Amino acid sequence: MNRLTHWLHKLAFFGLILRFSLSCCLGGCVFFWVGLAIGQTTPPVDATEKPIVPRVSVKNPEYNQPMYFEVSDATLKLPPPEIEYDLSLDKSESLKVGNVLVNEKTFLIALRPLRQLFPHLNRVLSGKELERQVLVLRWPEALVKTGLLEMISREGKVLWKAEITDKDISNWKRQVEEWKNQGTIKNEKAETLASALTNTQMGFLDPKSLDIPLEGKQFFRFCLTHVQERAQTKLCSRRYGTKGTGSQLFMGKVKSEVKARIFLQNEDAPLSGLVPVSLELPFRFYADLASGESYEFVALATKPQLMELTAVASQRDFIQVVGFATPPNQPFEILNEDTESGLVELLGFQSTIRDPRVFWSTRVSKENSVLYFSGVGGGLFRQRLDLGLIPASEVRPFLATKTPPGTYLKEPLLHGRRSIKIGMSSAQGGGEVSINKKNPSFFDWRFNAREKGK
Repeated sequence: MNRLTHWLHKLAFFGLILRFSLSCCLGGCVFFWVGLAIGQTTPPVDATEKPIVPRVSVKNPEYNQPMYFEVSDATLKLPPPEIEYDLSLDKSESLKVGNVLVNEKTFLIALRPLRQLFPHLNRVLSGKELERQVLVLRWPEALVKTGLLEMISREGKVLWKAEITDKDISNWKRQVEEWKNQGTIKNEKAETLASALTNTQMGFLDPKSLDIPLEGKQFFRFCLTHVQERAQTKLCSRRYGTKGTGSQLFMGKVKSEVKARIFLQNEDAPLSGLVPVSLELPFRFYADLASGESYEFVALATKPQLMELTAVASQRDFIQVVGFATPPNQPFEILNEDTESGLVELLGFQSTIRDPRVFWSTRVSKENSVLYFSGVGGGLFRQRLDLGLIPASEVRPFLATKTPPGTYLKEPLLHGRRSIKIGMSSAQGGGEVSINKKNPSFFDWRFNAREKGK
C-alpha cells in the first residue's frame, strides 16, 4: 500500500486540480471551490486579503493527495523579462549573465598528460600510458550545453571541428568516473589540480590521433556554437598557443589584446545593466571579455509557465514555486519524472491517462523573488516575480489517498479533508460539495466529469 500511496501522490499533478477563490472576514479566511478538473493541471487561487490560516496541515496517511492553487493576478504579476549582465568584474575578465559567471575558472580549456589529470593512475598504468595527452574543456552549461565545437585560427580559419552531443558528454563523464575509481590520491596538491581538471564537460584522449592540430606555431581558440532554428548561442575561449611535440606538447594562454565591450541589439552598451526585453522579438547580446573570451546569443525570451505559489510552512521568508516546461537555472526538483515508469512497474501496463508535461518545484526568497530562465535558442533571462497575497500551504485541502488519477465515470464522488476554518462550495455546473455534518473536517464532492478518461 505504501508504494501505491507514493505513486498516487506523484500523480496529483495529473489527476485532481482544484480551483480556489479566497475571501477573508473577521472570522477568518474562506476558500470557495471554483472548479475541479480531473486530468488537467491548471490549479487556481484568488487571494484578495491577507489570509488568516490554520497552522497545522490537514494531511494524514488517509488523505494525502494535495489540491493545487492556481496563480492569479491577485497572487502574482509577471513584468517583462530582463537581461541582466555585468562585465565590470575582475578588471572585465569576468562576465556575469543572470546568475551565471563566465571567467577562467568556469570556462577552462587545458592540455595535460593523463598522469596530471589522474595522479593515482601512476600505480595502475605504465609510464607510456600515463604520458598520453588529454584535451579537457569546461564551460557554463547554463549558457550553452551542446553544439558544434570548432578550433579557429587567429585569421578566422576553422582548423578542426566536432559536434558535441549529450551522449558525448555522458560518455566522457563515465570515462572520468572509471579513471577516478581506479585508486585514491594521497598528494593534496595533486588532488586539487586533478579535481579542477577532471570536473569538465568534455575531453579528448590523444588529440593528435583525432586530427586536432595542436602542434604548430599558430595561435587558436575554441568556440562552441548551438543553433536552434533562427536562434544561436556562441561561446568562444581566449587564444592559446603550443610549444613542443608529442608527449612534451604544452598549451598555454596567449596574452589578450581585446578591449572589453558589450553590444545590445547591435548597439554599443554600458559594461553592466538590467534591460527589459520583448517576448515577441529575439534579443541580441554580445560581450568581449578583456581576457579574450567572448559570448553572444540571438534568442527569444519566454514567459515562464508557473502553476502555483505557496508560502512555505517551515520558512515564511520563502515562496514555493511550481511550474512546468522550462525549469529555472537554480536548484529545483522534478515532481513527476518517474511517474510513468513507476506505474508500469506497479500495474503491469502503461496508463492511457497521462499528462506529457514535466513539472518542477523550487523556492525563492520573498525579498529577492527572481528566477532565471533560458530562452529559446540560448541566453539567460531574469524574471522578476511581483508577489501579491500568497496562500499558505496549511490551508491546502487534501483528497483521499485512494483517489484515482483519472476516471471513466460521469459523476465520480471525491472524498477530501479540509480545515474547518475554510468554507467550500462548487461553482462547477452539475457539481456538488457536501460537508460531513458529524465531522465538518471532511467533505464529499460529486464531480461532473465532462470528458471520459480525464
